[in-house]
Amino acid sequence: MENQISEFFNLINSAPMWTVVIFIFFSACIQQVFPPYPSDTLVLIIGVLAGQAASGWYFLIITFFLGTIFSSIMLYEIGYKYGEKVLSFKLVKKLVDDKSIEKAKKFAQKAEGFAFVISRFAPGMFTVMLIIGGLIQLKRKSSWLFICLASLIGCAIYFFAGLFVGKNMEMLIMFAKSMGILGIVIIVAFVVFGMLIYKFNKVKQENN
Repeated sequence: MENQISEFFNLINSAPMWTVVIFIFFSACIQQVFPPYPSDTLVLIIGVLAGQAASGWYFLIITFFLGTIFSSIMLYEIGYKYGEKVLSFKLVKKLVDDKSIEKAKKFAQKAEGFAFVISRFAPGMFTVMLIIGGLIQLKRKSSWLFICLASLIGCAIYFFAGLFVGKNMEMLIMFAKSMGILGIVIIVAFVVFGMLIYKFNKVKQENN
């Protein structure tokens, strides 16, 4: 990972900005299609660049965010269009087994749009949830909004971590390794609190 970070800094300093923007966009897209691809590391580095007041960092974070949304919605729409047929795709078979697919379906049906937010920080599960959400045809408009929200939260956490950490490579590496678990804890706590408030207000309205 240290090599990736060093190489990216060299790329930022030597390559034309438009080539870096294209690289960032496709990296964000690739992560959704091939989840092991560590493009979240790029957001950490963009945060470091922002902390150093490097020119053009805002183009990079916006590009990454748009790339994430584009590829995420594309996967949702593939699931929405092809339905159960999508489960026969080689990529899906490699990502998850039949039992996990059934669990993902049940979870998506219960949590609905929140399933996208919660799964954002579970390694490999965001891609699966995007496809399953489309497959079971969760409401399109609300799904798109929650997908954007999940992408925004993911980008923000990694970006501000990079902004805070700065150039300390050891902390960057440690954060990147631990963020999956930490992110799940943070998001689950947030979502559970929101759902409790929602249910409380709903019961209160019914009683009135």
